[in-house]
Amino acid sequence: MKKLLAIAISITLSGGAMATTLTDAVSEALASHPDLQAARAGSRASEQDINVAKGGLRPRLDLNAGVGRERTNSRGTGFDNVSLPRKELGLNLIWAIYSPVERGEVARRMGISESVAAALADVEQQVVLSAAEAYTNLWRAEQQLAIASQSRSAHETLVDQIGRRVENGVSTGSELVQAQGRLALALSNQTASMANLQDARSNYHRVIGVIPEQNINMPVMQWTRPATLNAAVDRAFENHPVIAEGQADIREAMGQLKVADAANLPQFTVELGTNRNENIAGVEGGNRNQLAMLRMNWNLYAGGANGAGARAGEDRLAQAQHLLNDAQREVVDATHQSWHAYTSTTQQLNYLGRYVDAAAQSREAYAQQFTINRRSLLEVLDAEVELFDARAALVNAQADNIVADHQLAASQGDLVAVLELR
Repeated sequence: MKKLLAIAISITLSGGAMATTLTDAVSEALASHPDLQAARAGSRASEQDINVAKGGLRPRLDLNAGVGRERTNSRGTGFDNVSLPRKELGLNLIWAIYSPVERGEVARRMGISESVAAALADVEQQVVLSAAEAYTNLWRAEQQLAIASQSRSAHETLVDQIGRRVENGVSTGSELVQAQGRLALALSNQTASMANLQDARSNYHRVIGVIPEQNINMPVMQWTRPATLNAAVDRAFENHPVIAEGQADIREAMGQLKVADAANLPQFTVELGTNRNENIAGVEGGNRNQLAMLRMNWNLYAGGANGAGARAGEDRLAQAQHLLNDAQREVVDATHQSWHAYTSTTQQLNYLGRYVDAAAQSREAYAQQFTINRRSLLEVLDAEVELFDARAALVNAQADNIVADHQLAASQGDLVAVLELR
């Protein structure tokens, strides 16, 4: 039984000696897919945004210089117009030693960066899943074309056999016409399979970015699947990047709330400066000064903006919590669907393997019985079609099972690791 099942699902087309593997195809997609490249650039940018925010907590050193002409009319000049060439040179250091707003902004930027990183992991997994499905569907199309070609060849053999029987007076002309009609149907099926293969190749190129080779290997993925559906859901909650993204969004919203609350707190800065100027305010000659200041800035009223900002922050936090809840529901649904798809197709494979076995034996027996006139031509033709349908159904179930297995690994957030791409 297992031997017949293996034969049924390993029908291959003639091709090159070295075929592309699933890991090869997925690695190619990871290296070149534009969605993934865009997500990686966004992740790098968000990491730099953290450094931008942290810069507000570090000392700032500014050098300023100027040269021009100043006209002054003041008490110091006896209210005469005095025009002098003015020069300025200064060095200032400002350090926000206590800045709740800046600290809140750092927390917010870190939340954004974590969210973007989780989103990148999700995009990466979706690209891998799409590539794996494109690869599997190409394998499916190649197998279906091989099956259709075998069916056409079997019908051609049958037409030749009936033709000889007609010449020998054993069969009738109507039987030959009937066999030729079934051959035409087999040719039509082969043509449809060729069109499906071209579609699968085109989709492979779109998703993976390269022209596929002929005769690719059957997708194989070895991993430790969860023992129960509940275990699968628990793993998904623990590891899925969409949930990690939602949790990071909550941390970002909390950081935004800190920024809004910090607007009601004072900010303390230290300022050190030195200036070397010439001809200032109508007084000819050098002007030197140094300063060292501790400054406080405390906004007491901003037209209601601070209160509105705090309320907006609370609403954004609530929004992030609701979105996380929705993401959790989606992950649970995806896990349930992939689990049931995998388990049901696994059971189907056993039944369809037995079906192919029985159909092959029936076709062989009917062909032998037809030669001694114990079976009609219609029964032989029907047996041939049934074998074709059985083999096609088995390949479809095999491909569906592989796709469901990929989806199950993706629902756990494990697909990239399972394919050993990290």
